[in-house]
Amino acid sequence: MADLLSVVVGGIIGVTGSLTAKWWDERRQREALRAAFAAEIEALLQIAETRGHIADAEDWLRRWRDGEDHVPQLFWPNDDTAREDPVYTKNVDKIGLLGPDAGDIVLFYTNRGAVRVNLRAFVTGQAKEFTTGRRIAWVENGLSIWQSTETLGRSLVERLRERPAHRWSAKIQNWLTQPRTGNQPTA
Repeated sequence: MADLLSVVVGGIIGVTGSLTAKWWDERRQREALRAAFAAEIEALLQIAETRGHIADAEDWLRRWRDGEDHVPQLFWPNDDTAREDPVYTKNVDKIGLLGPDAGDIVLFYTNRGAVRVNLRAFVTGQAKEFTTGRRIAWVENGLSIWQSTETLGRSLVERLRERPAHRWSAKIQNWLTQPRTGNQPTA
């Protein structure tokens, strides 16, 4: 009977240890993903702001509405491809670990891709064939998509950076790292 009890207790300890290690690994992976996505999204927002994309688009709209036949010149990499977003590209299969934020992350990058499609019309020269009205509609559409995407991105950065991993796990970590002497009660 003692042998059976030893096997059962050993099995429970082994399974519990294995599950705890898996949980801890996924928790660390979630924290790393949150930090990486927050950094990439924030960088993308800062680049768009620094480059003045919104101001440029609004300037194009003003010029077209004033009757100017302006076709913006945009630059793209020599190989005609857009630079991929490294964090998103390398972690697309792990986004689900981020729970409720996963859907918003996918929406952010999908909308960003849609804005790139709008810009490509100017890079490739397709926009030269557009009427002024179509240029205005095309840029207004891109601005509309970007403005909601920018708002979503700022919200995501805030949520991804501020979300505590798990309150109770922080308490356990504090308990484990506090020095102890004798039989003092712990808070």
